[in-house]
Amino acid sequence: MADIREKYTVAGAGYVKYFDLPKTVEFALNRAYRLNLQRSRPLRILDLGCGFGVFGLIAQKWGHHYEGLDIWLPDSVDCRLFREVYATLHTAPRIDGGIQRFRPIPIPDGESFDLITAFQIVFHRFNQPDPWGEDEWRDLLRATATKLNPKGVLMLHFSKPDRAESLWPESVKKLFVQAAAHFDGPYVTITHLGIVNLQ
Repeated sequence: MADIREKYTVAGAGYVKYFDLPKTVEFALNRAYRLNLQRSRPLRILDLGCGFGVFGLIAQKWGHHYEGLDIWLPDSVDCRLFREVYATLHTAPRIDGGIQRFRPIPIPDGESFDLITAFQIVFHRFNQPDPWGEDEWRDLLRATATKLNPKGVLMLHFSKPDRAESLWPESVKKLFVQAAAHFDGPYVTITHLGIVNLQ
């Protein structure tokens, strides 16, 4: 791992900061404990925007099946960094693909999961001039429902936790409420049933 860190530090990758492993592992452990993975029955987990895949290592250690997905842009040094570290830490390859508005989740047909996570998400483009609105979020929730088992759960975790809720348009908040979401700071948890019951 030291050689990867050196290579991408020289290349100017912004996310070499995640090589601060005590902090990165602490974040991943906190997420795993929040989901009670240490006590749960074995789950099939899909992690959207998996990054290094450290959360997945913890999940696997506790007996869960884990698949990571992250965007693959060959010209992006950070994308290459994430992919190389993930390949070093995991025996199974990650799924290369991003979450895009009005596009299906890029995983093989027929796969379904008990838990779908998305930590520190930025694909909704909250800091861009065209952030996601109600229609994009409704489409994503319905897309996740097709990949969740009937008792499955979707956990979203937004970046900038000190002001996460202020970044959501009011219409998006109402959509999450309609889906019977549970709010806990930057975390939003929604069940498969809640998504299916969306009008």
